Amino acid sequence: MTNFTWNNGSGGVWTTASDWTPSGTPGASDSATISLAPASGQTGYAVEVLGTVSVGSILLDQAAATLSIGGGNSAGAPAR
Repeated sequence: MTNFTWNNGSGGVWTTASDWTPSGTPGASDSATISLAPASGQTGYAVEVLGTVSVGSILLDQAAATLSIGGGNSAGAPAR
C-alpha cells in the first residue's frame, strides 16, 4: 500500500501521475490524500475523476478542494 498525496494546488485530473506524490496514480490498495491549499491567487480547485478508478481510501481534508466525479457529481470537505 502506498499513500499518495495530491500536489497540484490548481487542480487537475486524477489520473495525471505528476499531480501525485509519489508520482503515479493511486490504485485499489493505495490511499489518496487531498489536503493541499489552493495555488496562490486561487480560492479553490477541483480534482476530476474521469472514468472508473479504484482506490483503497480517500482523505479529502481541504475545504477549498472538490473531488469532481464524472457525471456532474462531486464531493467536498467540510469547512473548518
